[in-house]
Amino acid sequence: IIFIGPEQYSTVTINFNTNRVHLEDIKLKDERGKSLPLKEFKKKSMQLPMLVKAFFLQKFFAGEFKKLRQDFIEIFPFINDIKIEYIQHVKEYIVFFGIQERHDLREWIYLDQVSSGMFRVLSQLVEIYLAPEGAVIVIDEFENSLGTNCMPGATDFISRQPHLQFILTSHHPYIIDNLSWKTWKLVSRKDSRVKVVNATDLSQLQTDSSLDRFIQLIN
Repeated sequence: IIFIGPEQYSTVTINFNTNRVHLEDIKLKDERGKSLPLKEFKKKSMQLPMLVKAFFLQKFFAGEFKKLRQDFIEIFPFINDIKIEYIQHVKEYIVFFGIQERHDLREWIYLDQVSSGMFRVLSQLVEIYLAPEGAVIVIDEFENSLGTNCMPGATDFISRQPHLQFILTSHHPYIIDNLSWKTWKLVSRKDSRVKVVNATDLSQLQTDSSLDRFIQLIN
């Protein structure tokens, strides 16, 4: 289990000694000295911070990074480009990401000017793109920081990942309404006793109105 909290979705500082290799000189090689395939990189990079993984994806797997960029632009159509950058101090690198909007192709916008929802979506895209096949991804309060403009795109992106399993928690009507009510299960707990009821077994939910079903659900 790898826990990824909000503090890992900001800039990342990498400390290094003077005798260590330069960040740009890092090579991804397997035990035989051949270029590491993406499938193996996904397994070996699980413990790395999101921004570091994104930097390596951009550097070594340009085609995959291009796909990620396109998925991000589909969710935010006013974005023209994204990139992962770093600056070097005496004994550390600071890694961060920037975006470029279509209305101003001369300027790059960096973390302190980017909305929390936009950065959350980018973070989730990177983690999902680089999750090993068969991984289970848990996202608590999926709708947090997501506006109505980007929630459909972010939800659709997740639904197009057949090689992964997702467990999401959400109170948002959009998320709930996009799941067939016949697959709902209502879970209640009293002390250590847990009860699970199929939605199809509840007469209150037997209605053609999705709004009525949602109101009955929250009641």
